Amino acid sequence: MRRHKYEDERLLVIHETNGQQFNLNLFEGWVLASEVHKIKDNQGRALKILDPYLMHTAPSASGITLIDETNDDLYYRGLPIEQLAANFKYIEVVHLLLFGHLPTIIERELWRERIARHAPLPEALCAIIDAIPQGAEPMGALVSALGALASIEPIEAEMLIDPSIRIDRLARLIGLMPQLVGRILTNCIGGERSDVPSNISYTRLVWASCLPSSRPSAADLRLMETILIVHADHAMSCATHVLRAVSSAEVDPILCAAAAASALSGRRNGSASKEVLKMLRAIDEKRNLAEFIDVRRKNGNVLAGFGHTVYEHADPRANILRNAVLEFTKGRKNTLLDTAIELEHAVSSAEAIHPSKRFPSIEYYAAIALDSLGVPPEIFPLLFTIARTAGWAAHLEEMARTPTEQIMRPRQFYRHDYPIGKFVE
Repeated sequence: MRRHKYEDERLLVIHETNGQQFNLNLFEGWVLASEVHKIKDNQGRALKILDPYLMHTAPSASGITLIDETNDDLYYRGLPIEQLAANFKYIEVVHLLLFGHLPTIIERELWRERIARHAPLPEALCAIIDAIPQGAEPMGALVSALGALASIEPIEAEMLIDPSIRIDRLARLIGLMPQLVGRILTNCIGGERSDVPSNISYTRLVWASCLPSSRPSAADLRLMETILIVHADHAMSCATHVLRAVSSAEVDPILCAAAAASALSGRRNGSASKEVLKMLRAIDEKRNLAEFIDVRRKNGNVLAGFGHTVYEHADPRANILRNAVLEFTKGRKNTLLDTAIELEHAVSSAEAIHPSKRFPSIEYYAAIALDSLGVPPEIFPLLFTIARTAGWAAHLEEMARTPTEQIMRPRQFYRHDYPIGKFVE
């Protein structure tokens, strides 16, 4: 593994009170927290950083995904997301994220076969899932099922030192996820149960698990492929940060995925596309969009699916999905898509909205894309979880291959809400 020397320029910090000078090493515009620790106050205490939401802090270094915030670009292992979405299959992108290179034809088939071997669900897990009552929340059921799987198929941390065993564990996680989601959906929201052969393409497996009653066309599968690819990883997202934090304690990868899936289930995360769909369906065709925007803003309601915390002017994944849906629906009427595009144009010129909130995020057009395929809204977070499992596996493998990894233990700033004193009887 290539090791970086975190030093390519220096920053001089002068303490205004005591005149002390501190030279901090910088690396590509970043300063290491250990460098900030060099700065001392008048009592000799080292300076610490308070960043409650980690908006300006990188909790780890990674070579998997690059988000170019200045140019609004996204790269998986150095390759532009636009090229990957246009030219490759999801299973090839999974290989790229996990192993660092796109597979040859032979590597792709071997990888597909390896994942397929790990796809079947154990009978004990099926029994647990089947005990979940209809109407239960699907993402909660998925988290529970992953926890149950880790107890049914336990693995010792020492065994994961072996790269082959570790990759098999990750292949197990990736391979069974569609079947697991399909079984959960049947129990939670009803519908037919059918045995899905694991030797079909991964994208077909995802389709059969989420939409078992329909037979996909080539265009359906291409759009589904695109959706999976653009959701495969997104650097240090909330769920991925949770995954890496849990993994730092040397936890089973399947339990790490359960923790990450919990984060992905939130309304601000994997469920955001459901809010987009709800908002778009609430817009009357005859209603003035400028009025709609103004009413929501004055009522304190955000416009679901607009803006992003790491992009300044555009989310490249949203652009990919917009173009994919336009191609998919060419020659057909799609009222929801028409409304979405009209609203996007109206928001982009709304001066009352901050410029960072005037562009659509991935959640905006993911809602339109999935709705165009006939995917029910309650399935959205589960499908995103299937897609993101690739990125999670890549992060887990990267951490396992980093010899300097240690348990994450952030500091905490105490707010002094309660005075410090002795106990008085």
